[in-house]
Amino acid sequence: VAFRRKRRLAAFAATFPDTIDVIVRGVRAGRPLVDCLAIVANDTEDPIRSEFRLVVEDQSVGITLQEAVERLAERVPLQEVGFLATVITIQSRAGGSLTEALGNLSSVLRGRRQLQAKVKAMSAEAKTSAGIIGSLPIIVAGLVQLTSPEYLAVLYQTDLGMMVLAGCALWISIGVFVMRQMINFDM
Repeated sequence: VAFRRKRRLAAFAATFPDTIDVIVRGVRAGRPLVDCLAIVANDTEDPIRSEFRLVVEDQSVGITLQEAVERLAERVPLQEVGFLATVITIQSRAGGSLTEALGNLSSVLRGRRQLQAKVKAMSAEAKTSAGIIGSLPIIVAGLVQLTSPEYLAVLYQTDLGMMVLAGCALWISIGVFVMRQMINFDM
């Protein structure tokens, strides 16, 4: 379930800036925001379609647009959707140019997506290096064991050797953990 949820949220986030652009173009053409949301609910692909369809249905039963979009932000726990809810709420209370605010939001979301892709690409090399460095001692020990088993026999036949193996395993684990923390970027 967690895998499917993550995949659905990723699909939603990938097409969300395009959805905002559809709304911006509709509002610039003179359509009301509610109509633009209905267009998104009818003409886009899932998961965007199903979530915006719920927004349109919420409005049809008398819930305000702000509440409907806030419900969307609760159902889809992405920062991007929270930004949309915030923009619509602020615009409805304070006024201002909705098209400009949504256009800026779309630009920011695209920039964030590009930055995430760059970070992922840059950290891929470091992840590969960390994997090689972490597995190299184990691979070398296995190859030495295959070629000359008597060479490493002292490590697993004596108490001191077992302590050395335990210490090595501990330090390798610490090294892998440190490398993982250095590579892990939260965005």
